[in-house]
Amino acid sequence: MTVYPLSVSFAPLDLRRWLWLMFGAGAVVMLLACINVANLQLVQTLQRRHELALRSALGGSRARLVFGALAESVLLGAGALAVALPITHGCSFWMRVTWMASHPDSVPFAHGIDGWVLVFGAAVAMLSTSLAGGILAWRASRPDLQDALRDGSKGSVGGFARVAKIMVVAEVALTVVLLVGAGTFVRALDTLLAQPAVGTSHAAQVLTAKVALPPQLYRDDAQRIRFFDSVVERLRQNPDVVDATASDTVPSAILGSHEDVSLPGQPQPADGWLRPQMGIVDPHFLDTYGVRLLEAALSMRAIRPAVRR
Repeated sequence: MTVYPLSVSFAPLDLRRWLWLMFGAGAVVMLLACINVANLQLVQTLQRRHELALRSALGGSRARLVFGALAESVLLGAGALAVALPITHGCSFWMRVTWMASHPDSVPFAHGIDGWVLVFGAAVAMLSTSLAGGILAWRASRPDLQDALRDGSKGSVGGFARVAKIMVVAEVALTVVLLVGAGTFVRALDTLLAQPAVGTSHAAQVLTAKVALPPQLYRDDAQRIRFFDSVVERLRQNPDVVDATASDTVPSAILGSHEDVSLPGQPQPADGWLRPQMGIVDPHFLDTYGVRLLEAALSMRAIRPAVRR
C-alpha cells in the first residue's frame, strides 16, 4: 500500500516533475542572465580601473571602494526588480485568466505573486548583482598602481581577462544545455503528435465541447441520453458537419472511469479484479476523430459532444 498526502490529489507527482523541469529551465535562463550582468559589470570595472587606482593612491580605503561598488550593484538590482515585478504580475494575471477560461470547472487555486515570490526575486536580484559587483570591486580595489595607471598594460587586465573567459565558457555551456533540453522536448512532442492513434490528420477539423446538464432539469440518465442523442443527430444533419459523436473522453486523453473486468464463473483474485480505464463512446466516435479501429466494444451512452467540420 502506498500512502500519499492529500496535496497529491491537487498536484499529481507527474505534474510536479514537469513543474520542476520548468523551474530548472527557468533557473538556467536566470544563470545566463546573471552571467551577462557579470560580464557587463566586468567591463565597467575595467573601465574604472584607473579611477579606483587613483582613489586608492589618494588614500581611499578598500572598504570605501568596495562599499561604493556594492551600492551601485544594489541599485542596479533594485531597478531590475522594479521592472521585473510588473511584467511578472501581468504574465501571472494572463496565465490565470487563460487557465480559468479554458478550465471553468477546475478547482480554484492560488496563483500569483505572494510574499515568498517577492523575497525570492529580491534575493536573486540582490545576490547576483552584489556578488558580481562586489567580487570584481574587491579585486580592483587594491591594484598594482603602476600597472593600473599604465594604459594597455597586460598585467592590469590579465586577471579580469581570465575571469571573462571563464564566464563566457560557462555561458556557452549553459546555453548548450538549454538548447539540448528544448530540442529534446520539441522532438518528443513532435513524435507524440505524429502517432496515428490520436487522429492527428483530423485534429484541425475537430471541434469539441464539454457540456454539463443541470440536474434540476435532467434528473435521470434517460433524459440526459435523449438530450445528447438529439444534439448529435441535429449536428449530423448540418451540411457543414462531416460527422458528430458524444463521449466522455477524447483519443489519447486520460479521461473516463475505471471499471472492474471479470470473467463469468471465475472467482475474484486475491488482489481484486482488473480495473482498466474505460471511455464511453458511441459508434461515430472513431470516424469523427479519424482513429483507426483495432479492437473495441462501443457503447451508445453519450456524454460529451464533438463535431468534425
